[in-house]
Order: sequence, then structure tokens, then C-alpha cells
Amino acid sequence: MDHEQMNIELDAIPENAILIDLREEEDYAAGHIPGARNFPMGSLREEIRRIARFNTPILLYCYTGKKSAQAAELLQSRGYVNARNIGGIDAYSGRLEPELTIRELREMKGLSQSALARIIGVRQPTVAAYESGKANPGPAICDAVRRLLTVTVSPANRGKTESGRTPGSKTQQQAAQNQIRHGRKMTVRELRKASGLTQAAFAESLGICTGSVAAYEKGRTRPGPKVKAKVLEVYQVTLADSVSGMKAGQKRGRGKK
Repeated sequence: MDHEQMNIELDAIPENAILIDLREEEDYAAGHIPGARNFPMGSLREEIRRIARFNTPILLYCYTGKKSAQAAELLQSRGYVNARNIGGIDAYSGRLEPELTIRELREMKGLSQSALARIIGVRQPTVAAYESGKANPGPAICDAVRRLLTVTVSPANRGKTESGRTPGSKTQQQAAQNQIRHGRKMTVRELRKASGLTQAAFAESLGICTGSVAAYEKGRTRPGPKVKAKVLEVYQVTLADSVSGMKAGQKRGRGKK
């Protein structure tokens, strides 16, 4: 579904319709379509019985439209005849709630100015200029932020955010951000934590499935050349070959004989 079709769907929502965001809680909190309720896939079946009747119009969206298509099919099979998929949030061109300034976005995601600059493809002084109000992010930057971090950026500089949940521990994020700043090779988990992204959002930024990211992080599989090239293009980071960041065959706690 393209931008125009999705916006037509949203403009024609009946008064009694329920709009459901199937993404993870932290991504919903970072930015969602106004009026949407957050029911990740695992809780949908239980929650829908509480809020909807079988004839209630139900509109569903996710990151790309794949999960929401599955969810619509599931609900229809259970008698919710007016459940339908309206696509992924990437196809939405309207306002998101809440809108965040560049500073609010960076602090909520636990990123340094340099790390955010790498993610959205600008230099650190440019991010500093956005935050100080000396420059405003243009349409291209706002679109990059939307695609990579699923957040709408406000052009105004409102200063520090009063609230916001940063995924991952502060120690983990600081360590990962230091690795980015010092040019170290990073594991998939380290890069994802440094970027403040869920596995699903990180996968979306690279054009791969969430299961692949989980497999990389657990060491079941390793990212191939295409994935490594995409990471270098999007995040300007070189991936390590192993889960721990050590060379293959190297073991913890063993020194030289």
C-alpha cells in the first residue's frame, strides 16, 4: 500500500472504528498514528475480545504491513469480519504522536550526537546545529529519521524531553557508543543497543526479517556480505564476525601458553 492509499484509508475511518498499532511498545511510544492503540501481535487476540464486537471496523498497521496482513486474516477467521490491514507505518505520510525534537529523539534513544549523525547520514556538527536551533532538519532528513527510527521529528527546538524510556541499560549503551566513536568492529547486538532500536526496527532499517536479527545475536547464524554492506551503508559501522566480537576460535579466559 502506498502513501496515498494509506492516507485515504485513514481519512475514511468510521467513528466506531478501532485503529491498532501492532509494533513493540517502545516504537509505539516513539511515534504512532494519532488515535492508534498499541497491541503487539502477542497480545492482540486477548485484547481484541475486550474492546471490539464482531462487526466493529478494525484497522491494523505494523512496520511494513506484513504482520498487520497476518493479523487481519487471523481476526477475520475468528469472526471479526471488518478487520483489515492498512499497511506499514513507512507508507504513512501524516503527523505522528508524539512529535519529537532532534534532542528529544536522541536522548530517548540513548544516542550521542555522533551516533545519531551516523544513523541519519549527516555530520555531528549538523546534529548540534539542529539541537541549538541554528538549523532545521529538511524534508530529506525528516524522511531518513522516519524510515530508520520510526519517529516524526519536529522542526522546532523545544529543549530537553521531560520523559522517555531508553531501551537497554545505560552501561550497555555507553559501551556500544564508545565503540562507534572509536571505530571498533561491533556485534549486531552492540550496534542495535547503541542505536536504541528493537530487533524489529533494526531489521526494518536493513530490509531483513526480525528472526534474522535474533539469530545473529544468539550466534545461530552470521550476517553475510550483503547484510554487512547494508550495515556499513546505513550505520557506517563494520560488523564483527562473531556474537562476542572476538575472532572465530578465540575463547574467553584463555591466555597464551
